Amino acid sequence: MTAAAGVPTALYRLRDSAGQLLYVGISSSPASRLGAHRREKAWWPEVDPARTSYEWLPNRPAAARAEVAAIASEAPRYNVADNPAERDAMAARAREVSRQRMANVGTMPEWDAIADDIEAVADPVERARLAGRQLAEVPVMQRALRAVRGAAVREMQAGGLSNAEIARRIGVHRNRVPQLLT
Repeated sequence: MTAAAGVPTALYRLRDSAGQLLYVGISSSPASRLGAHRREKAWWPEVDPARTSYEWLPNRPAAARAEVAAIASEAPRYNVADNPAERDAMAARAREVSRQRMANVGTMPEWDAIADDIEAVADPVERARLAGRQLAEVPVMQRALRAVRGAAVREMQAGGLSNAEIARRIGVHRNRVPQLLT
């Protein structure tokens, strides 16, 4: 078990002013995570902070299981992870952009959307693989995808996987795994 696996982690629910569930997520530092949502998510203005709720769980793996269950049973408007139809559509979109390999790299919002789509893939192995493919093919996206890949690797470590097992699953040498975290 990694140290991160034993850290208490919040399952948070974001609602609008009418009480509709907008988003479910987990974080050991929910204030920081909500700050990231505030800066990065187009749907943030719909959130009513007074209606945000937190449920603290003993560790990240327990929180991740609760998150998957909550998303599946409560169907928040803006969660796409753990929704197979949405996940498959996003992966197909990312593959299509990769195949096109446009001569013109396009506008940053297009690449930000692709990074968001990959980040929303629930399976960290698939998320790391998709991010790795994009890193190899689209230099403009490297910074965003390195962050997504690093987060996916940290999630696998928090789930108790060794660097050797992570390397095997995502197709890199085990000595490369710590470098993926930067």
